[in-house]
Amino acid sequence: ETWEGTSTPAVPCPLADAVRHPSSPVSSPGIFELSTEFGLPVHVPELELGLAAKQTGLDESALTPLSEVECLHVGRFKLTFLHTPGHSPGSTVIRVTGESGDAPERSGVDLLIAGDTVFPGSCGRLDLPGSDPYVMYDSLQRLSSLPDSLPVYPGHGYGGSETTIGREKASGYLSPGITRGQWNAHMAR
Repeated sequence: ETWEGTSTPAVPCPLADAVRHPSSPVSSPGIFELSTEFGLPVHVPELELGLAAKQTGLDESALTPLSEVECLHVGRFKLTFLHTPGHSPGSTVIRVTGESGDAPERSGVDLLIAGDTVFPGSCGRLDLPGSDPYVMYDSLQRLSSLPDSLPVYPGHGYGGSETTIGREKASGYLSPGITRGQWNAHMAR
């Protein structure tokens, strides 16, 4: 099966399994200990503060909110947080590059940690409370503007442990040939 009017393969719709696979509680082991025992800051997307506090057992005031396109420097790495709602309202991907001020080609480090936004050949579940398949389309289109050679590491190994922006544009949900109308029709199935 392909997307209507294109040669891009259509992949199974995450909504199709909603009835057979009800969502289960999610926890974030380790976050509580990192904050309380080691005094490390815990950075969480602004829109996810309440949920993260509930899931980790931390007071919301112990969490540091991340805003759109915020950058943190960790050692020689620069982490740029990009808001990619769809899987959840606060879904975020992290672009990791070399030392602040270094061009990625000179530092040798340039990659994307995609969490539950992009998987090889697919995207995060869109049947959970707060998820929105129509907003996900915009997030995926935004990511498709990143360099084709950019390695992508998803939050889970569904379909593989890594991919690239170019691979996902050629055969996944980042395909520039998928129109909003085709996406909406596919998600409505």
